[in-house]
Amino acid sequence: MICTVQERRQEPNGEYVYKVHYLPLGLFDTEDVIGEDGLVNWYESTWIPRGAISFAEKPYSTDIFLEGAFRHPIQIPDDIFPKPWQGFEGTLYW
Repeated sequence: MICTVQERRQEPNGEYVYKVHYLPLGLFDTEDVIGEDGLVNWYESTWIPRGAISFAEKPYSTDIFLEGAFRHPIQIPDDIFPKPWQGFEGTLYW
């Protein structure tokens, strides 16, 4: 689920809770997402405990994407792989 944190407060027990605006998963119909005014219809939550939220970096915003980031090809010798694995030309399914 995509959400943006709107408010944060600390409960008397010391735990943090958050109020967020969110788009539920599976909400891909543009009629449900885009309102008549052309703006996205976000839903507003009640107070959610910190354990229910996973924070993630924005795409391409971490240090690995810096222009001067260190990159080096990983070289693995062929002899550490079993012979049946070497020279495989089939289709891989993930």
